[in-house]
Amino acid sequence: LLTIKETMGILNVSKRTLQRWDNDGTLPSVRTAGGHRRYSESDIENFKIINKSINKELSNFSNEELLAEIARRLKKCVENE
Repeated sequence: LLTIKETMGILNVSKRTLQRWDNDGTLPSVRTAGGHRRYSESDIENFKIINKSINKELSNFSNEELLAEIARRLKKCVENE
């Protein structure tokens, strides 16, 4: 398991971003007995693969198309709840 500092370096994000991702389930952590976050290498690698795939998919859209696609996906998520 990796510390929050190690994970920050791998993903090039802030501590706050990792905490937010943990809280919303985007990149969950496990807690030590002392309450410190630890991240599994497999979760980090899976996150990187998914993030790369999403970025590649979304790069095919113009700004206007991207906003329309985001709105469409959000609407679909809300309808499925």
